[in-house]
Amino acid sequence: MPASLGGDVYDTCPRRLMFEEPAEFNKAMHFYSQYDKGNLVFAGGLSDQPQAYLTLMAVISSAVSELEDELTRRAKDKASKD
Repeated sequence: MPASLGGDVYDTCPRRLMFEEPAEFNKAMHFYSQYDKGNLVFAGGLSDQPQAYLTLMAVISSAVSELEDELTRRAKDKASKD
């Protein structure tokens, strides 16, 4: 079954990287944590970063936003039931 993440559809779950290449997944998450704080992987501005890096940061950012939205929705649902 295709997986959807950030509006993109994948034939396999993009989370497979987490299990099949844990070192690469950890590196990507480290880069994202720095990106989220405003630190880029290479010196310069956004236009100085590799496109693959920018794409990866956009995919992770989208996944984080979707997760935050889902957690917020669940908290609101739980609060309305209490």
